[in-house]
Amino acid sequence: MQNVKTILMAATALAYVAIPSAHATGNKAVITQDGSTNFVEIIQDAADGEGHDANANVQGIENKVYIDQGNPSANSIGRNNYADVDVLNVVGSSSKENVIKIIQQNDRIAATNDANHNDSIVRVEGDRNEVATKQSFNNNYSYVRISGDTGVGEGDDNTVTVLQTGNNAQARTYIVGDENDVEITQNSNNEARVKIDGDGEGFSNTVEISQERTAFPGASNTAWVDIFGDENLVSIDQIGNGNLADIDIGLNGVESLENKFQVLQEGENNKAYGRVDGSLNNAYVQQFGSYNTAYVNQYGTDNTANVYQNGNAVGTY
Repeated sequence: MQNVKTILMAATALAYVAIPSAHATGNKAVITQDGSTNFVEIIQDAADGEGHDANANVQGIENKVYIDQGNPSANSIGRNNYADVDVLNVVGSSSKENVIKIIQQNDRIAATNDANHNDSIVRVEGDRNEVATKQSFNNNYSYVRISGDTGVGEGDDNTVTVLQTGNNAQARTYIVGDENDVEITQNSNNEARVKIDGDGEGFSNTVEISQERTAFPGASNTAWVDIFGDENLVSIDQIGNGNLADIDIGLNGVESLENKFQVLQEGENNKAYGRVDGSLNNAYVQQFGSYNTAYVNQYGTDNTANVYQNGNAVGTY
């Protein structure tokens, strides 16, 4: 029998929703808060739960949002869950210094393919916000978008952390702003995409992507980073086989200055692509293993490129 619960709540101070049970499906929680120093907690952690829907809509300063859709107990199931968080500005005010944390996990062994298809969507307008997403097992999706007031302008000094353990996960991060930090960690056959620009360009952002192999044969991780701006740092580490790193800095005809990117690939059949349009940029590629290929294209003045390859049938272009 399907258990369907819907909870709608508007609050100005604290909101807490917990739906624990041995088996629960199709629960929905919607919480809206407008103000400062509010706290939202939604827990949907049945041992055999699926199809949960958690929505939090927050406006204000120094708010905290915590969503837990999963159960760390042995042999639990958590799948087809959806978490959606909006931290938005209103005219004449700003949303800043908010903390958002989303957990979608369980402990069912990977071979059962049960812990699948969890989605996490976070949209933030404002500065100095923290976003953290943790998803376990297969076919999960994480999307984070950070911008300025009412979706335009810049969102600055934000921190985004995404941890995905399992196969076929996707992480998407789009930031319009400066001095933001993005860290994405994945393993086995996953894809990460990060795009950063600003109100004109993005300045002094840091992107770190780490992708590691698992025991699954033929695994292939892919990392894409697209940045327009100055003094940004991009680091991609891929340990495994069949990996691809693609970094694009600058726009055609518009310079991006003093950016640095580094790629480390350890394994087989790795490919690294780096394109830079601008001056005073630095590219560094290390590849250990077989069948490695590095393409580095720099357009501008006073750029440097360093490529180190240790393996068979390597190529640099």
